[in-house]
Amino acid sequence: MKKRILFLLTLLGFGILTEAQACMCSFKPWSPALVEEYFYFHDLIIIGEPIFNKATKNSGENYSLKVLEVIKGQVKNDTIYGKLRTSCSGFPHSKGSWIIYSPSKHENNDTIDFSECGLSRNITTFINFPPRINIKLDSVTLATKKQEWQEEYRIIKQLVHDEEERIASAKSVSLLTCSAAGLVLLISILLLINNHFKKLKRTL
Repeated sequence: MKKRILFLLTLLGFGILTEAQACMCSFKPWSPALVEEYFYFHDLIIIGEPIFNKATKNSGENYSLKVLEVIKGQVKNDTIYGKLRTSCSGFPHSKGSWIIYSPSKHENNDTIDFSECGLSRNITTFINFPPRINIKLDSVTLATKKQEWQEEYRIIKQLVHDEEERIASAKSVSLLTCSAAGLVLLISILLLINNHFKKLKRTL
C-alpha cells in the first residue's frame, strides 16, 4: 500500500513538474494591429528556410535557417542559427519558408530565438508542427492564412519604409539645424570682424 501511494505521489510530482515547464500560450487572433505590435517589439524580422541536412541538422535544441530576406535588422551571414532558450521558444520543424520575429539583434552572429506563441510561422504550408503530426488545412482556412500573410507582408514592408523615411527626415532636420547654427556663427564672426575694423578706422 505504501509503495502504491509513493508511486502515485511520484507520478503527481512528475506531472506538476512537466506542467510547470510547459509553455502556456495565449494566442491572439491575427490582426493588422498585432502585426504592428510585433514589428516594433522585435529587432530582427526575417524570412528563412530551415536547413535539414547531416552537416546542419535541425534536432534537439538547435536549428539553422537559410536567410531568404531580411525585413528588419541585420544578419552577418546567409545562414543563421537558433536555439531553444525557454519552454516557449519556437522551432522550425517543417520545410518551407518561415517568417521569424526574433528579439535578437544578431549583431555578433549570435543565435536567435523566437516564440512559438506569436506570429512566427511557416508561410508555405502554414503548419508549424513536425511532419510526423499529420495535419492538413482545409481550402478555406488555407486561403484565409495566405490572405493574412499577404496583408502582413504589405504592412511590415510599409512600416520599414515609414521607419526609413522618419530616420532620413530626422537626419535632414539635424543637417539643417547644423547648417543654420554654422550660418549664425559665420554671421557673428563677420560682425565681430566688421566692428573691429570700424574701431581701427576711428583710432587712425
